[in-house]
Parts: sequence; structure tokens; C-alpha cells
Amino acid sequence: MRIEYDKPLDFAVSTCVICHKTDDVWCVLHLLADGVWRKLAIGKTLREQGIDEESSSRLYCIHGCSEAVLRTFSSQEEVESFLTALGDS
Repeated sequence: MRIEYDKPLDFAVSTCVICHKTDDVWCVLHLLADGVWRKLAIGKTLREQGIDEESSSRLYCIHGCSEAVLRTFSSQEEVESFLTALGDS
């Protein structure tokens, strides 16, 4: 999924590798430096929502089925460990 800084967020229909559903129930979550998550708004650009190249390393495009799971993590390291484990299965 390609996301650009100056184009409004929009999601094409994609298949989730976790639940295998094909739909448009995707979102972008941003992990803030203090371990708090915020969900970014569809229809606005990343820049309009305060995201630039320096803070984009903490952006995650996720399917709705895993939003609750990812929100339990409070650090970049926890998220990376989880994503690595998904890649190994």
C-alpha cells in the first residue's frame, strides 16, 4: 500500500495477510513518542495531520482486524517484534 505525504489518505481494496479478508477496512495508526497511538483521518494528507518524513517511521497501515492488537503496544520495539513474528509464520 503506497501512502504519499501530500495526497489525501485513501485505501484501495486489499487482502489482509492476517485474516485473509478482502475489503477496504484499513486504517493508518501513528505511534507517538510517548507510546500513545492516534488514528489518522481518511481524506486528509499526512502533512495536514502533522506527519513529515522524520515521524513517518512510526506509521502503520493495518487492517481493522488487528487495530486492537496493535494498540496494546506502547513502544516501537514491541511493534517491530510483533511484525517480525508475523513475517516468520
